[in-house]
Amino acid sequence: MQKNFAFCPPMFYDKLQQGENMPIQSISRSKILPVLWGLITINLLFLLYELFFSSTMICDDIEHLRVAYYISLGDVPYRDFFEHHHPLLWYVLLPLIKFLPLSTTLGVYTGRLLSLLVSLGAGYYFYRIMRKFIGGKTVALLAIVIYFTGLPSWYALFNIKPDAYMRLFYFMGLYYLFSYFRYQKRTYLCICGVAWMVGFLFLQTIVLDVLPLILPIGWFLYRHPAKIKDFICAAVVPLVILTVFAGILIYSNTWNAYYETNWLFNSKLSDFLSKISQPKFLFLFIDIIVAGILGTIYFLQKDKRNIYCLSLCLLFVTELLQRIFWVGIFSQYYVMLFAFAGMVAAPAVYKLWQKHHIVFWLAVFFAGVHILANAVSLRKADFFTQAGVYLEQKNVPLSQTWGTNCGIYQPRRGLYYWAMVDVEALHNILFRQDKSYNLMQILLSDDIKYYCPASLSYQKKFLIRLSKYLNMDAQQKEILQQHVLDQAFDENYDNLLPTLYQKVTHEH
Repeated sequence: MQKNFAFCPPMFYDKLQQGENMPIQSISRSKILPVLWGLITINLLFLLYELFFSSTMICDDIEHLRVAYYISLGDVPYRDFFEHHHPLLWYVLLPLIKFLPLSTTLGVYTGRLLSLLVSLGAGYYFYRIMRKFIGGKTVALLAIVIYFTGLPSWYALFNIKPDAYMRLFYFMGLYYLFSYFRYQKRTYLCICGVAWMVGFLFLQTIVLDVLPLILPIGWFLYRHPAKIKDFICAAVVPLVILTVFAGILIYSNTWNAYYETNWLFNSKLSDFLSKISQPKFLFLFIDIIVAGILGTIYFLQKDKRNIYCLSLCLLFVTELLQRIFWVGIFSQYYVMLFAFAGMVAAPAVYKLWQKHHIVFWLAVFFAGVHILANAVSLRKADFFTQAGVYLEQKNVPLSQTWGTNCGIYQPRRGLYYWAMVDVEALHNILFRQDKSYNLMQILLSDDIKYYCPASLSYQKKFLIRLSKYLNMDAQQKEILQQHVLDQAFDENYDNLLPTLYQKVTHEH
C-alpha cells in the first residue's frame, strides 16, 4: 500500500486497513456504525425536506439564476452588468434557464437540487480521502457527521452558490493529490491540477485552500526531487485552461471589468467585511472548533505524523486563522472550516471512544443538538412566503417589480447595477463613481409597483458602515451621502422593511 512512501510513517489507523477489525475496548464497532449511519440519514432527510421548504432562499439563489437569464438574452457578464463572482456556475445553470418553463419556483427548486447533488459529490471525495488516507470506514463516517451537522454546512449544501461546486472540485483535487503522494502516478497529479482549475473558474476563493498545500508539496519534492517533472507536466493543462479563460475575457472586452470586480473590488470588500465580522459564530460552533484543535494536537504526535494528516492540520489551522482574523461575517464562511475540523477531529475522537465510553455518547449528543438547531433555524418561515414565489402565484408581472429576490426573470432596465444594493453601491463608490446612481430614484420610479429587496434595514446599516470602516476620500463620502443615502432614502427606508412591499397600497 505504501511503497515509495517511506518518509511518511503510517498512522495507527493505517494498521486497520482491512476494515478496523480490531476490537474496541469500551463500545463495539457494531454499535458505532448504526448510530453514525442513523445521524447521516437524519441529516439527509432533513436536507431533502429543507430543499423544498426552507426559508433560506436568499439573494444568492436568485442572483446566479438571474445572471444565467441575462446571459441567455445575450448580455456579457462584467461588461453589461455588475458581478463579482467567477462565471462558470452561470453557464452550468444556463440550460435550466433555456429549457425550463419561465418559473422562479421551478428554477429555484431545480437549482437547489443540482447544488445538493454537487454537494453529495463533494461528500463522496471527502469520504474517500478519510477512508483511504486517514482512518478507515468508521473514522470517515464520523468525519462526515462532524462536517454535515453544522448549520453552515446544511445551509450551504443546497443554496445556489458557486461555493458548492468549488468544494466538489477542491476535494476531488485533494483526493488525487493524496493519491499521487501515495502512488506517485503522474496521472493523479494531472487530474488534481485540472480539478482545482475548474474549481477556480467556479470561485476564486479556492486559492485560499490550495496555497497552504505548497508546504507539503515542497516537503514531498524535497524527498523526491526528480518528481518535479510530474508537477511541470501537471501544470500544462491548467495553464491552457487559464489562458483560454483570459483570452475569452479579452476577446469579449471584459478583462478590465472582470479584474476590477473579481479582484480589486473583492479585496476591498473582504477588507471591509473583516472589520465588521461577527465573532459569534466562533462561539456558536465552539464544540466543532475545539474538536478540530484537539485533533490537530493529536496528529502532531511523532508516531501519528504523515503527509496526509499534516496537510489536513495545516488546512484546518489556516482556515481557522482566516475566520478569526479575517472575514467571518456570515455563517456560510465556516463551511470549509467545518470540513477540515471533521477531517482532523474524527481520528482523535475515534481513538478516545476506545478508552472512554462517555465520549461516544457526548459526540452523539452534540451532533443531535446541531441537527435540532439546524431544523429550527431553517424553518423560521415557509419557502412559499418568499417574495418571488408570492409574486409568481399572484401573476404579478416582473416588469413591475424591483429587488434582489423578486424573481429570476426580472428586466435589467438598462442599468449596470440591477439589484444588489449594498455591494453595488460599494463598487460604484470605490471605482465607477457614477453620480447618476440614486437608489430612491430607482425605487420610486413610476413603472415599479412592487419591490422586494432582501432587507433594506441591513443594507442601510451596511452602507452607513462604509464611511466608518472603509478608507474613503471626501469625494467618495459625498457620493455615498448624496447619491445613495440621500434624504429620500432616509425618509422612506422604514416603509420598505417588509420582504415584499407594495408601493401602491390600494392595489392587490
